[in-house]
Amino acid sequence: MAAAAAVSAPPAARIESRWIVSRSVDLALVIGGAAAGYAYLVAYVALHVPISLLWWFWSVGFDGTHIFATASRTFFDSEARARYPKLLYGSLLFFFALGPAMVLAGLKGWLYLLVGAWAY
Repeated sequence: MAAAAAVSAPPAARIESRWIVSRSVDLALVIGGAAAGYAYLVAYVALHVPISLLWWFWSVGFDGTHIFATASRTFFDSEARARYPKLLYGSLLFFFALGPAMVLAGLKGWLYLLVGAWAY
């Protein structure tokens, strides 16, 4: 009798996995990004690759894609330019003028701190 009850019981609810995009994309971008960070750490510590070279490749390979995505949704998009011209061009002018102004004012160290904190 106990065996019959166990057979007729409904199957346990299965936990459905949820991915942001899909399994392969999420694993590549999330786990792959973390693996790339560890690979860079190993390249610097164990292989003595210059940090400036690693920083350049990281900036172009990872940060460059984020910068392009932002630019393509703002400055390269005619609708966004038409809708927010003061915000887009004002922020462009402000941020491109900020660095030279800080250097001329002798605040290079503060500029480095600002850029480092802003980027990461």
